[in-house]
Amino acid sequence: MNRISQSSRTVAAMAVTLLTIVAAQASGALTHKTIKTYPADSFSHGWTHVTNTPNGILYYNAKTGAGAVGRVDSTAKHVTVKVFPADSFRRGWTHVVNTSNGILWYNSANGSGAIGSLDKAGTHTTVKVFAADSFARGWTSIEDTPNGIFFYNSYTGAGALGRIQ
Repeated sequence: MNRISQSSRTVAAMAVTLLTIVAAQASGALTHKTIKTYPADSFSHGWTHVTNTPNGILYYNAKTGAGAVGRVDSTAKHVTVKVFPADSFRRGWTHVVNTSNGILWYNSANGSGAIGSLDKAGTHTTVKVFAADSFARGWTSIEDTPNGIFFYNSYTGAGALGRIQ
């Protein structure tokens, strides 16, 4: 009798779990699934910014000015397309944001910026350079939105919306 009772509880528990899973799926609840894990040392060390662009993932090191472009294929294999040695990019960018009109490079300490583009070969071209104080200083977060680039300062609560034209 004890086995039957235990089996009944197990079946009941499985039924509750199954109902929970079905209810979660029906409610549109999303889950996360890791597709691939890349072990330590799979990538170069020291990237301070990693930004997805239509032509690949842009890696940047603010301390050295080095960079790289890579892509992840449909099998989750990462391929490095191009490597930029130290000082290929200006040092000290605090934000690297892909936008609908190019890659925005921004320095929150001095308000300078630049706009760049990446082609399919991974070549970066600087399209425009903005001197110090061209942008307000101190932005802590920058995000591209469908209505423009949103700038936010977490210390003051200030924000701004702009466009690259």
